Amino acid sequence: MDETRTKRIIDHFAYHKARKQYRASLHNLYSSWRAELVAKQLADPGAQRRLKAEEAREEAARMAELLREKRVATLVEQVRKAELEHKLAQVQLQRAVRRQEELHRREEARAARYQRLLEASRNWIRQEDLEAAINRALDNPEPFGFVTSLKINRGF
Repeated sequence: MDETRTKRIIDHFAYHKARKQYRASLHNLYSSWRAELVAKQLADPGAQRRLKAEEAREEAARMAELLREKRVATLVEQVRKAELEHKLAQVQLQRAVRRQEELHRREEARAARYQRLLEASRNWIRQEDLEAAINRALDNPEPFGFVTSLKINRGF
């Protein structure tokens, strides 16, 4: 058991040592690649300008896209508000139409009532004709067919 433990420890340390060497060589490769890239960029000033121009174009494209999205959002909001205003106007119009119909119906009912009262008033007796009508009724009694001499029943 002691031998396997020792072997595992030795393997462990060997693994970490190899991993450390690998990472160091990878870092050296990356550093040399980056240095070559920087050297190429410094050696070719046109490349720097082209790189900056490309970055500026990309930034302009991003800004244009953001601006377009903002305009689209604004237009969508305006359309939504216009739809709401349209619906509100429709509701208000329906209410106004109903109110107008109700007023028209009331006016017709009032006019019909006025006509009925006007027809009924043609048979009314005027104040100046009232006394003459009373005297005429007293002078000329009319039988209405009522029985006036009924036996009175007392009790049931």
